Amino acid sequence: MNGSAIIVDRIENHETISLAEAGEIANGMRTKSWSYIRLSTPDQIAGQGEERQLDAAAAYAKAHGLDLQPPLKDLGVSAFKGKHRKSGKLKLFLTMIEIGHVPPQSYFLVENCDRLSREDPLIAFETFTAIINAGINVVTTDDGQLWNRAILLKEPMRLMMWIMSTIRGNAESKRKSEMVTKAARKRLANMREAGKALSGRVPTWLRKREGGGYEVDPIKEAVLHRIFVEFDQGFGATRIANRLNADGIEAFNDYKRATAGWHGSLSRLDRRVRVSDLRPDVRRERQPGQIHEVSHRRVR
Repeated sequence: MNGSAIIVDRIENHETISLAEAGEIANGMRTKSWSYIRLSTPDQIAGQGEERQLDAAAAYAKAHGLDLQPPLKDLGVSAFKGKHRKSGKLKLFLTMIEIGHVPPQSYFLVENCDRLSREDPLIAFETFTAIINAGINVVTTDDGQLWNRAILLKEPMRLMMWIMSTIRGNAESKRKSEMVTKAARKRLANMREAGKALSGRVPTWLRKREGGGYEVDPIKEAVLHRIFVEFDQGFGATRIANRLNADGIEAFNDYKRATAGWHGSLSRLDRRVRVSDLRPDVRRERQPGQIHEVSHRRVR
C-alpha cells in the first residue's frame, strides 16, 4: 500500500490525521518503530501477555503515525540473567543500532521497564542508555511515557524513576530466584531423608522398590556396566549402540527410536552417570555394584 492509499484508508475509517503526518506518509517518510515483546514463563506465554504487548505497541504506532516493523520477540526468556541481551532478540536490536540499521529518532516500544531488563540495576541502566544515547525514543506502552535524551536531561527526576524501576524489578526477580532455590534445597533435603526422588521421573535403569524408594534394575545394571566398559575401551557411542543392537539387547526407553533400538544418543548416558563420578583408581575395573553407587547418589 503506497502513501496515498494509506491516507485514504485512514480517512475512510474516520481516523484523525494531521497535515504533517499526512505529508510524511505521502512521502514514505514515516518514522520507524520496533516493538519488543518478552515473556519469561510458559504460563505467561499461554496467557494473554504476548497479545497485550503487541496490541499496545500497534495502538501507539498507529496513534503516532509510526512505521511499525515486525516485532522482536523473546518468548520464554528471563531478563534476570541477561540471556535476552546476550543472545536474544534484544541483542539483535542492540546490534542493529550499532551497525546503523536503526535511524536516530526511531521508536523502541516496550511494555515497561521490566520487559527490557531485570538484571542488576547498573547493567539494566547501561542497556537503556545504549538505546537512548543512539538517539532512539523509548516508549513504555503501559503508561504511554516517552523516554529520550532530551527529556531526561530536562527532567532528571524521570531518570531517577527509571533507575528505581530497575532496582525494584531486579530485587523482585532476585527474591523469586532465592525462593525457588530455597524450595528446591528443602525438597532435596526431604528427599534424602525419605529416600524418595524429586519427581516420578528417574533414570531409566532404576525401578521403584516395594515400600518406597528405588533400586537398580539388575538387568539394566549389567547393560550399563557393559556400556561403561566399552566406553573405557575406546568405543564411540554409535559403535556401542550398533553392538548392542547386533546382540539383540533391548534398548532403554530413553535411548531407542520408534523404528530402531540403541542409537548414537546413547552418549547421553555417559553424561547422566558420568565415568568421572567414580574414583580414578577404579575406573578401569568398575563392577556392577559401583553403577548402583553412582545411580543411587544421583537419585538421593
